[in-house]
This record gives sequence, structure tokens and C-alpha cells, in this order.
Amino acid sequence: MLRRQNEAKRAICTDLAASVSRGENRVLENASHGWIHVEGADAVLQGIQDLIEKV
Repeated sequence: MLRRQNEAKRAICTDLAASVSRGENRVLENASHGWIHVEGADAVLQGIQDLIEKV
């Protein structure tokens, strides 16, 4: 059941990102929502850097 919930959340986030121009949903497989800044720090910083470069 938890797996299905996570798959549904991922689909919603992907659809939301696709609804805006240049939207992007990046999934970090081994990072939880509350600790993404710690468990996926490099990916978070890369996402911020990529956004700044686009703007």
C-alpha cells in the first residue's frame, strides 16, 4: 500500500512539473522528504544551480 501511495505522489509531482514550461521533477531514490537537504545535498544544490543557470 505504501508503495502505491509513493507511486501516486510521484505521478502527481511529475504531472505538476509537466504543467509548467521547463518544469522538471527530480526523484532522489534514497532521500526522504524531510531529510532531502541532508540525504541528497549534492542533488539539491545541483538543482538550485541548474535553476539559476536557466534564469
